[in-house]
Amino acid sequence: MEFDELLKKRRSIRKFNDKPVEIEKLIKVIDSAQMAPSAMNQQSWYFVLVTNLAIIEDLSMLMENVHNAFYGANNIILLFYKEDNFEPIVDTSLATSYMMFEACNLGLGTCWINGIKHILNNPKFHLLKEKMGVSKEYKCLGSLAIGYPDIKEVEIKPRKKDYFTIIK
Repeated sequence: MEFDELLKKRRSIRKFNDKPVEIEKLIKVIDSAQMAPSAMNQQSWYFVLVTNLAIIEDLSMLMENVHNAFYGANNIILLFYKEDNFEPIVDTSLATSYMMFEACNLGLGTCWINGIKHILNNPKFHLLKEKMGVSKEYKCLGSLAIGYPDIKEVEIKPRKKDYFTIIK
């Protein structure tokens, strides 16, 4: 896919089908994050791929106390950043955007979901983070729901005009 087309095609997907995503595709999505820029090349990110539907449902219930907080995605990527690095939130956000574009390129959809950070950054859930293999110095930024979209195309809503200035 051409880059311009990818920029226009990538959209937040809020309805996924139950077709399993090939693990090779999921690994390729996560690997793409390694190409993202990061302040002082600190690569402040750490990711946890969850493919277990029962765990995804449990996290969904913790987050919102509702079923389907991840829009039916059968995979999520939890996004963590090393808090004491130079610009860890920016680094991890950039890496996440790379994953979103790679997922789109592979025919997958994603949706960034913030709610999980309120659970995983809560000290009372430190054992959950520990069981995921996440070190104490990492904080959760959010998550990506990822899977095959259950929709044809997402409408591109009108874009804001007059959003920059040129100074010569």
